[in-house]
Amino acid sequence: VWKIFKQLDTAFDEIDKVCKKTPIYINWYPVNNIPLTFEYEQRGLVNFKNDWEIVPERSLVIPSAHGVGPDFYKKAAQKHCTVVADGTCQLVTRVHNLAINAEEAGKQIIYVGKKNHPETEGVRNEIKNPGNFVLIEEEQDVSNLNLPSELPKVVYSQTTLSTREIRKQYQALKAKFPGIEIPSRWDICPATDSRQMAVDDLLLKADSLIVVGSKISHNSSELMMIFEKEGKPSHLIDLPDDVDPNW
Repeated sequence: VWKIFKQLDTAFDEIDKVCKKTPIYINWYPVNNIPLTFEYEQRGLVNFKNDWEIVPERSLVIPSAHGVGPDFYKKAAQKHCTVVADGTCQLVTRVHNLAINAEEAGKQIIYVGKKNHPETEGVRNEIKNPGNFVLIEEEQDVSNLNLPSELPKVVYSQTTLSTREIRKQYQALKAKFPGIEIPSRWDICPATDSRQMAVDDLLLKADSLIVVGSKISHNSSELMMIFEKEGKPSHLIDLPDDVDPNW
């Protein structure tokens, strides 16, 4: 028995060495954080940006925090890849599940989000009938909606939008479709919401704003917009070198 365990230890040591040299492929940025992403890339993480052509067969793959639809798992299976973990944010997963259940219940899904954003595409790909998913980006998009009146409607949103932004769109949807279902708990990430409220508070006290975030992050851009809409300068930095002393 001791010899068997010794052999197993040796085998797992070898597997560990191999795995450390094996890249893991992710469909998008793991999180919108350039320094952290760079650290992961140094350790073997490859962002294939949803281009499955560059993913070798039998690779290790992982979904990003923004969420993916069933097509991710189908393509992974087609290439005999192993999905080693699910990095999807739990709040995003919640919206996926709500959308799936809504379609199964025969409801029309109106989604407030940004076109081509990975989170939006992840939810869209969950919907079996493309006609059951309608994307709203701006408040004025609501007036252009022409949907069957007999279908019950429900609205969900991208988790990184601002509360003030979706409030306008929700109000416009409610006015156009009085019977639309608007969940009592909005889909905005609590961390996102708390930072936006903090910047609202700073707006009364500060002349300018520096957001330590990322240029690839919708969250970070939303924080900048709060100051910019009031005509106050704001800056977004990923790294210390991005700071301009002239600010």
